[in-house]
Amino acid sequence: MDWDDDGKGKGEAKNARNTDVDLEKYIIDENLNNHDRARLLLKQGVPVQRAAVLRGLHRLIAEEMSTTADHSEVTIRLGVLFEAAKAQLAKAKVDFEILQGAASGSTNLLEFSRGLEDDDAKIMLVHVQNFILSLLSFERAESIVVSAMGTLEELISVKNAEDVRTTILPFAMARISMHMSADSRAIGCRVLGLLCRKRLLAVAELESTFFAPCMQLCQDTSDKVRATMCLQLDPIARSVSERPELIENSILPELLELLEDEQVSVRQAALEGAVEMIDTMPLHVVETKMLPFFRSACSNFGKGV
Repeated sequence: MDWDDDGKGKGEAKNARNTDVDLEKYIIDENLNNHDRARLLLKQGVPVQRAAVLRGLHRLIAEEMSTTADHSEVTIRLGVLFEAAKAQLAKAKVDFEILQGAASGSTNLLEFSRGLEDDDAKIMLVHVQNFILSLLSFERAESIVVSAMGTLEELISVKNAEDVRTTILPFAMARISMHMSADSRAIGCRVLGLLCRKRLLAVAELESTFFAPCMQLCQDTSDKVRATMCLQLDPIARSVSERPELIENSILPELLELLEDEQVSVRQAALEGAVEMIDTMPLHVVETKMLPFFRSACSNFGKGV
């Protein structure tokens, strides 16, 4: 059969050439050491290769540390490698497989850092933090955000409060600016809520930095941001529990308004938030405002409203 007669032969030949090109992408010089191979793959590898490098960075680092006596030299080499790795995330559109690799890689690196000497661990934690914040700097799939937030929570647990104040808090504050996208503002809300749950900030510091902006976010034009804020009101309320007037005069009015929001998703999140924080409310507020609302909500639910 003459494949060229009906075009099929040409198509087969083109597909074969494309396959050869694709295969070349997977071929790496076997003479390269693991460090240089990783850098090359991060620069020009296909997504599955880049993801594999990101996921296994901790193993490469362990190898370099075990074979190089001068850790200052290792630190410099790893800095170059981490910059190449971070560059994979420094844009809005990133292949999902690469994001998964980076999310898993940051978790692996954090766990690896626990077995390092103090100085090496501090350097590693900086790289882990940069990884996580890069993951959270653009709109990502929810599974990636959840993974990154989980690693960030573990990271905050091992960092000192001053480091958090000077790095993670400014990141969150920048995200909630109104010139940022709704997705960025929602990420900022989640990070601020996490900081409150960790109780790393004194009430006065919290009030002077992000308490008022968070209350404003309850009125955000994006229902995603409003719904996200509903779930942060409980940790915020607990963080300012020694100032009950902030709860009664600022947080509760926002919560009550969110419970009546025009969007179902916001009302659902507000109800969840209300249940979580009800023990922080003054008794008279529970009796005069929250219980009547819950009764009404249950009644409407029974009527299918």
